Amino acid sequence: MVQRLTEFDTIAAISTPLGEGGISIVRVSGEDAVAIVNRLFKGKDLEKVPSHTINYGHIVDPATGQVIDEVMASVMLAPKTFTKEDIVEINCHGGSWSPMTSCSCSWPTGPEWLNRANLPSGPSSTGGST
Repeated sequence: MVQRLTEFDTIAAISTPLGEGGISIVRVSGEDAVAIVNRLFKGKDLEKVPSHTINYGHIVDPATGQVIDEVMASVMLAPKTFTKEDIVEINCHGGSWSPMTSCSCSWPTGPEWLNRANLPSGPSSTGGST
């Protein structure tokens, strides 16, 4: 059974084209955006930073503790956003592995869908963390 999204669900999406590039952005938006990203982010407590700030840290897979990437996380709180909802944008290294892993780790099901996407199993010289 497919669960339908409502207009109030928290969602995550890669906001930049996949492939070769210096930076990729993963955008998480909705009521639980800050809490979800805070669970993955090692650095400042994103639930305590002011709105419209960018914060240095690392995205860590909560299941394994493995560092996925060195990132900057922008926290923008409602209602002062375009969609009037909380938004966290994760600026990570370009390529495919880092943004897709960061995006998939945002959800309780974890990154297992990456295995079905035929992506590299880790960072490469053309993308991801070093």
